[in-house]
Amino acid sequence: MHKTVLLFLLALTFACQSSNTSKKNPPSLPENPLQPTQPVNPLPPKPVEPGIPPLPGTGQIFLGEPNPTANINLPYGLPVVQSGDDSWIISRPQYVLSWNPKTRNPNWVSWLLRIEDFTLTGRQENFYIDPILDPYIREQGMKPVEQTDYSGFFFDRGHMVASSDRHASTEDNVTAFYMTNILPQTAFLNQVIWNKLELSMQDWLKTARYTKLLVMAGPIYGDKVGRIGPNRDIAVPKANFKAVYSWDEFSKDKPYLVKAVIMPNVTSIGTDPMEDPARLEREAREGVNIRGDPSISRELSSYTATIERIEAEAKITFPDKLRVSSQP
Repeated sequence: MHKTVLLFLLALTFACQSSNTSKKNPPSLPENPLQPTQPVNPLPPKPVEPGIPPLPGTGQIFLGEPNPTANINLPYGLPVVQSGDDSWIISRPQYVLSWNPKTRNPNWVSWLLRIEDFTLTGRQENFYIDPILDPYIREQGMKPVEQTDYSGFFFDRGHMVASSDRHASTEDNVTAFYMTNILPQTAFLNQVIWNKLELSMQDWLKTARYTKLLVMAGPIYGDKVGRIGPNRDIAVPKANFKAVYSWDEFSKDKPYLVKAVIMPNVTSIGTDPMEDPARLEREAREGVNIRGDPSISRELSSYTATIERIEAEAKITFPDKLRVSSQP
């Protein structure tokens, strides 16, 4: 019996050892299992469409139409932003623009103008958040510019592409009221000298002086930049530029410079609106024709500029074929 018990104990010991040696060791866990093995990256910018080179010295993304260089409103390629600021390209059938998240304004806007663009529909009266920019900017943790951001600061919401330049359809006109197409303008700039050039462009087309116009416009900032808005994050330009070219299928390789201007963003008496807020407010409320007060020049010829000067002051470089000097 003792031999039987001994044999049983030996067999039981052997079975236990065999069972232990067949078990696999569990994988080692990281010291802190809540830490990811790879760092979490922030949301990347939307990819640049293949075949479109990035602009040197800028943070660039493309929104809207995937290839803005194929857009009829940008026939000679993209202007280059030399300031080092971001250039968020928004391309749509009505125009192409570069929007700057630092200034919260466009860097430049480019559009083609024909007589049929301003003859068929009426003007909208509401300003809108740009629906192309909106989802992307919120992904970056930012808010888009809204029309109420201008409230109480007595600057006009100044169009780059004029409302009257996009009257072919209601849809076209609505796009002119997207806040990405807007700059803070004084009443004098918006309602007098800027408007005078807009009306001149329409007249040139209505009288068949030109059949198509290619237009580029945008802001110029000074060394000291004032800001408006609830968060004081919308930059106020010291001036606006506009370059107008005659362009059609027969002369598309040789655009003719019709008019280039730099217009100051000042009150009617020439004062800086950020330094003279009382005058800015008065003209916003009463209009710019205040009896007894002298006005600075309202003639377009007083604001003629060269493309070279616009490039230097706006800190952008025009496409090569638009870097021409001839104008009346």
